[in-house]
Amino acid sequence: MDTGTDKSLTPYQLDFFGKTSEYFRIWIVNLTLSILTLGIYSAWAKVRTNRYFYGSTQLAGSSFQYLADPVKILRGRLIAFLLLVIYLATTNFVPWLEFVFIIIFFIILPWILNQALAFRARNSAYRNIRFGYSATYGEAAGVFVGWFLLAYFTAMILYPYFAFKKANFIATHSSYGQQKFGFDAKPGDYFAVYALAVLGGFILLIVFSVLVGMTIFNLESMVNGEDVQENPVLLQFVFMGIGALFLPIYLFLWSYVEAKSTNLFWNNASSGEHTFTCELRTGKLFWIYLSNTIGIILSAGMLIPWAKIRMARYKLTAINVMVAGSLDEYIANEQQAVAATSEGMSDVFDFDIGL
Repeated sequence: MDTGTDKSLTPYQLDFFGKTSEYFRIWIVNLTLSILTLGIYSAWAKVRTNRYFYGSTQLAGSSFQYLADPVKILRGRLIAFLLLVIYLATTNFVPWLEFVFIIIFFIILPWILNQALAFRARNSAYRNIRFGYSATYGEAAGVFVGWFLLAYFTAMILYPYFAFKKANFIATHSSYGQQKFGFDAKPGDYFAVYALAVLGGFILLIVFSVLVGMTIFNLESMVNGEDVQENPVLLQFVFMGIGALFLPIYLFLWSYVEAKSTNLFWNNASSGEHTFTCELRTGKLFWIYLSNTIGIILSAGMLIPWAKIRMARYKLTAINVMVAGSLDEYIANEQQAVAATSEGMSDVFDFDIGL
């Protein structure tokens, strides 16, 4: 991306210093207290977890900060829980009201998403300068409701355009201090990513179907032509084999889309003259997802902290901040700009719903 200046770009890689042993202690306490308090402690658990991951992430020797108030997170979750109870109780007795609730949901969704995105941004900071997010209800509705519904009613053909609009919306409505972020990706970039994913998925589905058919045929041959569908033991074996094959296929496609779309986002994002690079690899991401999933299943969930630390380390260290000029000068300029505005960072309706 052309920054339009003669300043050289200096790369600063994100570093992650989180350790499985440290996070495991946080995780097990959070899990235990959340269960004992029937979920109430989960708000404090989220703050403890985010503060650990933010504090373990460094840029140029300085850690990021998570500044959220757990009470506001709890308030948001109580609101969401109350709405869910009202929905279930009402539609159980008056089923036709479910359609009304769907309409209400799409009406309030842009406001909820704006609140959640603003909360997360305002409570994230680097060198005591907070990130920001600001968007109107109408702008959010156009993307998260309008373009999503268009994608849905076109059988997801327009989903890549919705993905582009969402990424562009979040980037261009976010800021660091007073500096707004920019975004230079094109819709065609997203269509290319999803088109290859669909093509790859179609090819893998054909291969998958052939393998399943061959498996069933071979099993029937081994049991003298017996119908596999009438043998519960063999049928269970077939389903286990299908599941074992389907999981890596799904994880590979997921890894491809995530790696390509994440790279696309960061490689086209900017903050003034400063840019970013990201180099996630599909194969590496797939291996981490697959081994994490197997480890979590075999350990009955006890390896979740290990899995989260592995994933965070790989994703974060793949990002570089390309600073034009001096990072210290850039930070100092933003500190002066923020101090000059004295803008309030939250309001009485400030809350988080756990997005």
